[in-house]
Amino acid sequence: MITLSVVTLFSFIFLIISLFINSSGGIYTNSYIATNDLYRISELQGSGGNDHIILILGSFFLFILMITTLFLRPIKEKAKSYLFLTYLIIALYIFNLMETSNFLEITYSTIFLGGNNIYLIWLLLYVLMFLATICKVTIFLKLSSKRKT
Repeated sequence: MITLSVVTLFSFIFLIISLFINSSGGIYTNSYIATNDLYRISELQGSGGNDHIILILGSFFLFILMITTLFLRPIKEKAKSYLFLTYLIIALYIFNLMETSNFLEITYSTIFLGGNNIYLIWLLLYVLMFLATICKVTIFLKLSSKRKT
Protein backbone atom coordinates (compact mmCIF):
# COMPACT_ATOMS: atom_id res chain seq x y z
CA MET A 1 0.00 0.00 0.00
CA ILE A 2 2.98 2.28 0.57
CA THR A 3 3.97 2.02 -3.09
CA LEU A 4 0.55 3.16 -4.22
CA SER A 5 0.62 6.02 -1.72
CA VAL A 6 3.99 7.15 -3.06
CA VAL A 7 2.72 6.90 -6.64
CA THR A 8 -0.28 9.03 -5.67
CA LEU A 9 2.04 11.59 -4.07
CA PHE A 10 4.09 11.60 -7.27
CA SER A 11 0.91 12.16 -9.28
CA PHE A 12 0.18 15.26 -7.17
CA ILE A 13 3.72 16.58 -7.77
CA PHE A 14 3.24 15.63 -11.43
CA LEU A 15 0.12 17.81 -11.57
CA ILE A 16 1.88 20.76 -9.92
CA ILE A 17 4.85 20.52 -12.30
CA SER A 18 2.54 20.36 -15.32
CA LEU A 19 1.27 23.83 -14.42
CA PHE A 20 4.77 25.27 -14.93
CA ILE A 21 5.76 23.56 -18.19
CA ASN A 22 4.56 26.37 -20.42
CA SER A 23 6.04 29.13 -18.25
CA SER A 24 9.46 27.48 -18.33
CA GLY A 25 9.97 27.67 -22.09
CA GLY A 26 6.87 25.82 -23.26
CA ILE A 27 6.63 22.66 -25.27
CA TYR A 28 8.31 22.45 -28.64
CA THR A 29 7.84 20.68 -31.92
CA ASN A 30 9.78 20.49 -35.15
CA SER A 31 8.20 22.74 -37.72
CA TYR A 32 6.67 21.30 -40.84
CA ILE A 33 7.28 24.62 -42.61
CA ALA A 34 11.04 24.29 -42.87
CA THR A 35 13.30 21.42 -41.94
CA ASN A 36 15.14 21.53 -38.63
CA ASP A 37 13.31 24.68 -37.49
CA LEU A 38 12.19 24.56 -33.91
CA TYR A 39 9.01 26.34 -32.88
CA ARG A 40 7.15 26.60 -29.62
CA ILE A 41 3.74 25.07 -30.07
CA SER A 42 2.15 28.25 -28.76
CA GLU A 43 3.88 30.20 -31.54
CA LEU A 44 2.51 28.02 -34.33
CA GLN A 45 -0.49 29.44 -36.09
CA GLY A 46 -3.65 27.43 -36.46
CA SER A 47 -3.91 24.46 -34.15
CA GLY A 48 -1.86 23.47 -31.17
CA GLY A 49 -1.62 26.81 -29.44
CA ASN A 50 -2.84 25.34 -26.16
CA ASP A 51 -1.47 21.81 -26.28
CA HIS A 52 0.12 22.26 -22.87
CA ILE A 53 -3.46 22.28 -21.54
CA ILE A 54 -3.68 18.60 -22.52
CA LEU A 55 -0.69 17.88 -20.27
CA ILE A 56 -2.40 19.67 -17.40
CA LEU A 57 -5.74 17.91 -17.97
CA GLY A 58 -4.08 14.50 -18.22
CA SER A 59 -2.12 15.15 -15.02
CA PHE A 60 -5.26 16.34 -13.23
CA PHE A 61 -7.24 13.32 -14.44
CA LEU A 62 -4.49 10.99 -13.24
CA PHE A 63 -4.27 12.57 -9.79
CA ILE A 64 -8.05 12.61 -9.20
CA LEU A 65 -8.45 8.96 -10.18
CA MET A 66 -5.47 7.82 -8.13
CA ILE A 67 -6.44 9.71 -4.96
CA THR A 68 -10.02 8.47 -5.23
CA THR A 69 -8.94 4.86 -5.74
CA LEU A 70 -6.39 5.04 -2.94
CA PHE A 71 -9.00 6.07 -0.36
CA LEU A 72 -11.66 3.51 -1.38
CA ARG A 73 -11.41 0.87 1.34
CA PRO A 74 -13.43 -1.97 -0.27
CA ILE A 75 -10.97 -2.27 -3.16
CA LYS A 76 -8.05 -4.62 -2.44
CA GLU A 77 -4.47 -3.57 -3.05
CA LYS A 78 -4.10 -5.91 -6.03
CA ALA A 79 -7.10 -4.37 -7.77
CA LYS A 80 -5.86 -0.88 -6.94
CA SER A 81 -2.52 -1.68 -8.56
CA TYR A 82 -4.22 -2.82 -11.75
CA LEU A 83 -6.41 0.30 -11.70
CA PHE A 84 -3.36 2.54 -11.26
CA LEU A 85 -1.74 0.90 -14.29
CA THR A 86 -4.93 1.46 -16.26
CA TYR A 87 -5.01 5.12 -15.21
CA LEU A 88 -1.42 5.64 -16.32
CA ILE A 89 -2.19 4.13 -19.72
CA ILE A 90 -5.30 6.31 -20.10
CA ALA A 91 -3.24 9.38 -19.16
CA LEU A 92 -0.70 8.44 -21.83
CA TYR A 93 -3.56 8.23 -24.32
CA ILE A 94 -4.69 11.72 -23.26
CA PHE A 95 -1.16 13.07 -23.73
CA ASN A 96 -1.21 11.67 -27.28
CA LEU A 97 -4.24 13.83 -28.15
CA MET A 98 -2.08 16.89 -28.90
CA GLU A 99 -3.07 18.53 -32.17
CA THR A 100 0.29 19.72 -33.41
CA SER A 101 2.33 16.54 -33.24
CA ASN A 102 2.55 13.20 -31.47
CA PHE A 103 3.69 12.91 -27.87
CA LEU A 104 7.07 11.30 -28.66
CA GLU A 105 8.09 14.01 -31.12
CA ILE A 106 7.02 16.77 -28.74
CA THR A 107 8.90 15.08 -25.90
CA TYR A 108 12.06 14.78 -27.96
CA SER A 109 11.87 18.36 -29.22
CA THR A 110 11.05 19.80 -25.80
CA ILE A 111 13.81 18.00 -23.91
CA PHE A 112 16.68 17.77 -26.39
CA LEU A 113 16.09 20.71 -28.72
CA GLY A 114 14.10 23.11 -26.53
CA GLY A 115 15.98 22.34 -23.33
CA ASN A 116 12.94 22.55 -21.03
CA ASN A 117 14.13 21.03 -17.74
CA ILE A 118 10.68 21.31 -16.11
CA TYR A 119 9.28 19.08 -18.86
CA LEU A 120 12.14 16.63 -18.28
CA ILE A 121 11.29 16.41 -14.57
CA TRP A 122 7.60 16.01 -15.47
CA LEU A 123 8.40 13.15 -17.85
CA LEU A 124 10.73 11.45 -15.36
CA LEU A 125 8.00 11.53 -12.71
CA TYR A 126 5.61 9.87 -15.15
CA VAL A 127 8.16 7.17 -15.92
CA LEU A 128 8.80 6.60 -12.18
CA MET A 129 5.07 6.27 -11.51
CA PHE A 130 4.72 3.86 -14.40
CA LEU A 131 7.70 1.73 -13.33
CA ALA A 132 6.61 1.59 -9.68
CA THR A 133 3.13 0.49 -10.72
CA ILE A 134 4.51 -2.10 -13.16
CA CYS A 135 6.73 -3.50 -10.38
CA LYS A 136 3.75 -3.72 -8.03
CA VAL A 137 1.61 -5.49 -10.64
CA THR A 138 4.50 -7.87 -11.45
CA ILE A 139 4.83 -8.79 -7.78
CA PHE A 140 1.12 -9.60 -7.61
CA LEU A 141 1.35 -11.66 -10.80
CA LYS A 142 4.29 -13.66 -9.42
CA LEU A 143 2.49 -14.25 -6.13
CA SER A 144 -0.65 -15.43 -7.89
CA SER A 145 1.34 -17.79 -10.13
CA LYS A 146 3.10 -19.31 -7.08
CA ARG A 147 -0.25 -19.98 -5.43
CA LYS A 148 -1.49 -21.89 -8.47
CA THR A 149 1.50 -24.25 -8.49
